[in-house]
Amino acid sequence: MPTKTTCRRGRLRRQHDAQLDLFGRGGSGFLFFGYIRDRDQRDGPSHLLKAPNHCNESLSTMSLVTDLIAGVAAFFADVWVFRRQRQKRGHASRGIADDAIAVAHFDFVTAVWIALVSVGLTLLLVLGFGVPVAWGVGIGVVVAAVWGYRKYAQLLREPQ
Repeated sequence: MPTKTTCRRGRLRRQHDAQLDLFGRGGSGFLFFGYIRDRDQRDGPSHLLKAPNHCNESLSTMSLVTDLIAGVAAFFADVWVFRRQRQKRGHASRGIADDAIAVAHFDFVTAVWIALVSVGLTLLLVLGFGVPVAWGVGIGVVVAAVWGYRKYAQLLREPQ
């Protein structure tokens, strides 16, 4: 399979001309994650591709900063949607700080609690009662969805 080596931001990188499927043959298909990277490290043609990589630290830091910014933006979007839903339902408006605290409590306490109980229920059904895995996971997901919806609707109806 033809490959070429390029340098981008101080890193050496191998690019493949053909897409690999699950078993490493050329063609379209599912990509087995990590296969290309592992094969490149194992089958490297020479010591030239083993150059030190100075970009790893800055890329991981930028990824962390990007994830933090995306998380903050998603939280602000959640608060904005929550305020709009309360306004559309005719509930009295309250301060943005109160709404942010309510959304944060729902996101970090209520949703985590619901997820833990749902996983526990799934494990109990599958391992304790011998229910098939698909049924156990399905029941756990349905219970979590209904419980989460009811808690969110209750949060929307809260007067103050």
